[in-house]
Amino acid sequence: MTDRLKGQTVIITGGGRGYGEFMAKAVSLEGANVVLAARTVAECSKVESEIAAGGGHAIAVECDVANEAQIKTLMKKTLDAFGQIDVLINNGAHPGSVLDPASIPTAEWDATFDANVRGAYICAREALPAMLARKTGHIVNVTSSTARPGYEHVRSIPYTVSKFAVDGLTHVLAVKLKPQGVRVNAFSPGFAETRFLTNAPPGYLKGREMQTPDHVMEPIVHMLTADIGTGVIFDALGWLKSHGLYDKYRFFHD
Repeated sequence: MTDRLKGQTVIITGGGRGYGEFMAKAVSLEGANVVLAARTVAECSKVESEIAAGGGHAIAVECDVANEAQIKTLMKKTLDAFGQIDVLINNGAHPGSVLDPASIPTAEWDATFDANVRGAYICAREALPAMLARKTGHIVNVTSSTARPGYEHVRSIPYTVSKFAVDGLTHVLAVKLKPQGVRVNAFSPGFAETRFLTNAPPGYLKGREMQTPDHVMEPIVHMLTADIGTGVIFDALGWLKSHGLYDKYRFFHD
């Protein structure tokens, strides 16, 4: 264990599995207090136990990021447990419908945006008072490589469009909050096989180059500890390539 994040409190939504689980373990190894939030609190509790077994400090909180009241409770429980909020990682998300453009129900569209965009904003809004009071903080919005012009492997239309909106939210919050000492950046993890892809269309993954989900550990720690500024979309795969670590996690789906 090192101490690059010692004494800091990091909230991770969607912290019970996938990217969230490995980001939580990574920041814990750097000395952070971790708050694991998700609808399935049992999964967060499992990660909490694993962090504790490694000598870290974590709590698990049930929170649906589409539920404003639960988000407010998440922030209160964080402050009750650790007294401050240094980092918020908006990782929890709705995978979105994979139906064709002529078939997506309005309710499915709304559910994706409620979690991915509205939820990210409300989480940021509710974490901000604790950050602004200390004139420091870092909000990290997890975005997607699908939200890049020219990207052709679109799994879900509402998910991809929502991540374009997340990039926009990152930009405007970064501009507005920079004078108050709070940084806002986006983290683009790349493409890994997690349960988030269980509703992928048939053949979507076949032959695709992918990463194992633990590939986010080193990039997220770098992002949180390096002087990267604000308003940045941080490319995890690009960072791994530049540090000779890309092949460590890469595989091709069968």
